[in-house]
Amino acid sequence: MFYISKLPFMILWIVVSFFSRRFVRNRAYGELSVSLFIVAISCPLVVLLLALIVPILFASVGYFTRSKTLLWIITLLLFLFYETNIGQILVFLDCEEASVLQSTLALILLRSTSIGIEHANIPSSMLAIPKSVQVNGLSSQHLSSILSYSLYPPTFLFGPITLYGDWCSSRQYEVTNSVKVPLDYRGCLTTRILSCKNLVLRAFRLVFWVVIWEVVIHTVYPSALVYSMTKPIMHVPSPPLDSNATTFHGSPFIQTDRSAPGCAVYLLGMQFYFTYLQLYGWPRWFSDLDVLLTNGVSDDGVLCLVPEGPQCFSHMLLFSQLWRTFDQGLYNFLKCRYVYLPWLNPAKGPSVCRKFLAGLLVFIFVLIYHSLNTVNSLWVLINILQIFFEQLIKWAYKSTQFGDTVRARLSPNNIQRLTGILCSISGMLSSVGFFFFNLGYSSGTWILYLMFFDPIYLPVSIGLFYCTYQISTGVKKLHDNKINNMTCN
Repeated sequence: MFYISKLPFMILWIVVSFFSRRFVRNRAYGELSVSLFIVAISCPLVVLLLALIVPILFASVGYFTRSKTLLWIITLLLFLFYETNIGQILVFLDCEEASVLQSTLALILLRSTSIGIEHANIPSSMLAIPKSVQVNGLSSQHLSSILSYSLYPPTFLFGPITLYGDWCSSRQYEVTNSVKVPLDYRGCLTTRILSCKNLVLRAFRLVFWVVIWEVVIHTVYPSALVYSMTKPIMHVPSPPLDSNATTFHGSPFIQTDRSAPGCAVYLLGMQFYFTYLQLYGWPRWFSDLDVLLTNGVSDDGVLCLVPEGPQCFSHMLLFSQLWRTFDQGLYNFLKCRYVYLPWLNPAKGPSVCRKFLAGLLVFIFVLIYHSLNTVNSLWVLINILQIFFEQLIKWAYKSTQFGDTVRARLSPNNIQRLTGILCSISGMLSSVGFFFFNLGYSSGTWILYLMFFDPIYLPVSIGLFYCTYQISTGVKKLHDNKINNMTCN
C-alpha cells in the first residue's frame, strides 16, 4: 500500500518534532517549521504551494466578509473546476501517484473550507448550536497556526479530515488573543487512553493486517475474478442472461461455481476496508504518539485530534451506521459542524422540511466531493433511498398505530427477527451501492442482478446478512453487559 512508503517521513516527523519541542523556544513556530519541512520533502512543490496559499485565502475571505454562503460557493466552484481539469494532469501519473494527488488536493480544499467557515463566525452566532471558535484578528502567530493545521503531516496526504476548530481546541498554547475558544468547547475531539502498551498493540494490529491482506490479495486475486466476470471489455453482456444461458454469469472465459464469485465480491469489500484501516490508522497512531511524547502517559482519557478509524462494515447493515463510523472525519465535517446541524438551526426548532433539505445538501456535497458522474450518482441515490426508508420505518414503528400493533402482537424475539430481515435488505443495498461506486457501472449492475434477482444468490445473500445481523447484535449485547458490570463494580 502506498501509505507504507510514506511511513519513514512520519517517523522523521516524530523525531524532529521531539527535538524541536526541547530546543525551539516558540512552540507554535517550531511546529510549523517541522511540518513545512516534512511536507516539502515528501510532496511535489505545487502541492506545497497550494497548501500554503489556499488556506490563507479562505481565512481572509471568511474573516473580512463573514459570509459562509460565499465560502461555500467558492468551495463548490473549486471542486467542480478541480474535477474538470484534474484529468489532464493525472494522465502523466501512475495510478498510485494519481490517487495521492487527488486525495491531497481534495483534503487541502476541505481544510481550507473549515478554516474559512470558522473565520466567518460572528459574535452574535456564538450561542448557536453547534458551538465553535471565534476569530478576532489575523496576527502573524495566528497565521502560523493556520498553516500548521493545513500542513499537519499525519493527515496531510490521505486524511482523515480534522476540523480547524478542533485544532484550536487541542492546541490552545498556540492560540493567541485573536482566537477565542469557549471553555467547554471540545468540538469533535476524540477521547482515548494513551500509553506505550496501547500504541504498541495498535501498531502491531496495523502491521498484522497489512501483511495478512497482502498475502490474501496476492493469492486469491478477487479483483481479477470480478473484473473477468462483469466487464464488457471481457465480452461479458449486460444482465439478465438469455433464457438459454448455461451458466449463472456471462463470462465466456470463466468456469466456476457460485461460491468463488461470492467470496471474491466479499473480499473486494473487505479490501476497501483494510485499505482505509491503514490510511486512517497510521495517521491516528502517529498523531497519538506525538501527543504521548508531548504530554506523557495518562490513565485518564486524553483529547486526541485525529478521529477514530473506520469500523469494519461487514457487521453494519444500516447505512446510518456506516455513515457515522467509516469516515468519521468527513461525518464531523458535514453533519456535526458545517452543513447538517447549521442548516437545521436548532435554536428555532428544526422542521421536517429543513431536515430533508439538510440531508439532501449533505449528499449533494458528498457527490461533488467524490466526483460528479453516473456511477457516483447511483451510489448517492441508493444511499438517499436507504436513509429515507430507514427513517420511515423507524417513524412508523415508534409513532403510528401500525407500530403499536406490531409491538403488541409480536414478541421481542420475533421483532428482532423481523428487524434482521429488514436490516439484511438494507445491507444488500449498501453493498450494491458501494460496488457501483468502487467498481463502476457494469460491475455494479451485475452484482445488483446476482444479489437481488438470481434465484440462488438472493436467498443466500439474505441468509448471510441475517446471520451477520444476529451475531453482531448478540456480540454488542455481551459487550454492553460487560461495560455495565464494570461500571456497577
